[in-house]
Amino acid sequence: MVSLIFYYRTKQIRDTNIMLEEKVNRRTHELKESNEKITAQYQEIIDQNKVILHKNEEITTQAELLEEQKAKSKKHTVNWILTVTNWRNW
Repeated sequence: MVSLIFYYRTKQIRDTNIMLEEKVNRRTHELKESNEKITAQYQEIIDQNKVILHKNEEITTQAELLEEQKAKSKKHTVNWILTVTNWRNW
């Protein structure tokens, strides 16, 4: 009688352990998939950030070139006005 109770109790424990192991494996798989998706999204964000930084550098360079051209144009205009004024005074 004691052997029979012991047998059913250990069988119940083994069945519960198998069920728990399956749950752990399923949840581990779900977490692994979620982690892979999050890692891919993170990498995508990093790549997008690199593109944005590169474009920002290009825009900054273009802005600096425009400012230089603007300064040269202004200097050229001032020189042209001075030249015209000097010609008139002759």
